[in-house]
Amino acid sequence: MALQRCYGATRCVLARLDAAGAAPDDDLVFPISISRPVGLGEPRLVPNLSEDVLTIQKALNRFGPQLGGPSPKLVVDGLIGRLTIGAIEKFQTRQLGSTDSKIDPGRQTIIRINELELAIFVVVKPETIEKIYKQLMPDVRRCVVAADAALLAASRALVAPPGGVNPGAASLALVNRHFKLDRNPRPAAAMDFVRGIVRNMLALVNRNSGTERTFVAAPGRFNFAKAQVSGVLALTFSNGVALRGFEKGKAQDGSDILLPRDKILITVPFNRATRDLQIITLIHEMAHYLGGPDGAPNGIDDPPSRSSAPEEIAKLPPTRMPLIAENYGTFAFEAAFRRPPFKILI
Repeated sequence: MALQRCYGATRCVLARLDAAGAAPDDDLVFPISISRPVGLGEPRLVPNLSEDVLTIQKALNRFGPQLGGPSPKLVVDGLIGRLTIGAIEKFQTRQLGSTDSKIDPGRQTIIRINELELAIFVVVKPETIEKIYKQLMPDVRRCVVAADAALLAASRALVAPPGGVNPGAASLALVNRHFKLDRNPRPAAAMDFVRGIVRNMLALVNRNSGTERTFVAAPGRFNFAKAQVSGVLALTFSNGVALRGFEKGKAQDGSDILLPRDKILITVPFNRATRDLQIITLIHEMAHYLGGPDGAPNGIDDPPSRSSAPEEIAKLPPTRMPLIAENYGTFAFEAAFRRPPFKILI
């Protein structure tokens, strides 16, 4: 059985859990080493061999700005330049308190890189889950209630006779912007489907306002540096609402963990998201959780590119729009707040 591993709701990867999250997209094997110095200095002493520069560029890209990593990420080209030297200086200053603008084999900087990658593990704090229920859930509920109201008004506008004043026209325009019902060959059926998902969301949110706890901490310890780079904010099984039991997995420290199939799992980087993105992520995950099973006609998925960026969603045919998780998040948010969400990691 596969999990939806979602990166701030903008990209989800459907795959079995491997070490509680996605590994960074490089071929580094830690601990890393270099043969000669990399950075600023006389070429005879600091030759900046291409293979060594590639290793350092990939390694520094593993770390977020909080740890002294480059922002934006370095272009991994094996060439030493101002940006790579600047990234070395930034990392050394943050981690060591001073900089000599170069990294020597086996010395303090590369030792620290290996320590950060291999040794620092964290867990999802209880405060994160408490924040969801005490601070975010009221806004999530506000969004879902607004989405439900907008869909009711839009459904009436959809069947209103032409001409005259149509009080649901604005709501219908909002629905069409996110779900393209005006271009769907079966708009009424698509509207009913979307309304059904949103109604189920509202029921789920209401249950979580009582004793039910669908949003829980992802189990196991997370490699802090890897978590910062991967940016996976949440995990859930498609159609989790109908599942029971546990799935075996491995935490990033190698320990065995059990993943509840009927929960939405919150990960360490969730705290780095803006409040807007946190709200969107929770709604996005509920769409996966409440949709059909993997591969089913009613499954709530993401574009084939795995990216839910607006330009990727725009490539999809209208019939796919009610089946895209991100559309539910952005639609519900705009229905409540009348603006697009601010979606970044901080």
